[in-house]
Amino acid sequence: MVEETHIQLKLEEIRELAKKVFLANTCSTEMAEVLADVIMLCERDGPASHGLFSMYSYVGSLRNGISNGKANPVAEYPKPGVIRVDGDNGYNQFVINKFTQELVNAARETGIATLAIRNSHHIGPLRQDLEPIAKAGLVAFSCVVSKALMTSYKGNKKLFGTDPIAFACPRKGKEPVVWDMSTSSMSFMEIEVASTKK
Repeated sequence: MVEETHIQLKLEEIRELAKKVFLANTCSTEMAEVLADVIMLCERDGPASHGLFSMYSYVGSLRNGISNGKANPVAEYPKPGVIRVDGDNGYNQFVINKFTQELVNAARETGIATLAIRNSHHIGPLRQDLEPIAKAGLVAFSCVVSKALMTSYKGNKKLFGTDPIAFACPRKGKEPVVWDMSTSSMSFMEIEVASTKK
């Protein structure tokens, strides 16, 4: 029987470890830093299923060529308040990080703004995408599509995604209120975590 070993890491050590893994798996320095922050914050605040545990998903998609670790997102501005981005097959967190300030500026100018991202992937929570917008004093809403992971009631074929949604509201003198949820009764990553337990 294999004895379990537990290792404790400081938050900065988690960030550095994640960054090294991303750099070793085709990510640009800029993308590795954004994703390493996501991993570290999930280890700090939860959910743990989206922290170090999720590294296998990131690394698998990078190694299989599903995701582009050196993505160069390109934006179009078809209307005032609309930022439309081709994510170049990279990760949404990288795209959102790159265009958050533009989105905030556009919302302040027009009263409402949209960042529409195509050709990209999202692993991880949505909370961290929205918190900077709420901290800038704006209400934010996000939704992400997912691949088919769930069956219908009494079904036997995967038809629906967990299609997560999130929103954030600023509060004067306090941290924003942020709601981040899967639209399924349990998130896919929580099931993955449960499957590893004896």
